[in-house]
Amino acid sequence: GSWLELKALFAREIITGFARLGGRAVGIVANQPKVKGGVLFVDSSDKGARFIWLCNAYNIPIVYLADVPGFMVGSKVEQAGIIRHGAKMIFATAQATVPKLCVVV
Repeated sequence: GSWLELKALFAREIITGFARLGGRAVGIVANQPKVKGGVLFVDSSDKGARFIWLCNAYNIPIVYLADVPGFMVGSKVEQAGIIRHGAKMIFATAQATVPKLCVVV
């Protein structure tokens, strides 16, 4: 298979990219527990949502590799809009019409 990561240096607690599985292109969304424990922040939520919308626009199935404790909490991230940005990623997933597979790691 092959792998092409998108925005590798931005919001590194989430990994987004394209892979080939059995000759078919798929989008990969995975958290990175080695960076900030894999907790989702405002930027990582936006990165995930945009990638999900990109996959949906080009009819690319999405594989989620989940080992995530959830969204970050606290007054700093709440003021930054974690609820709104986190909901954006959840909404993008719900809105996507492409096949989705979630693997809990």
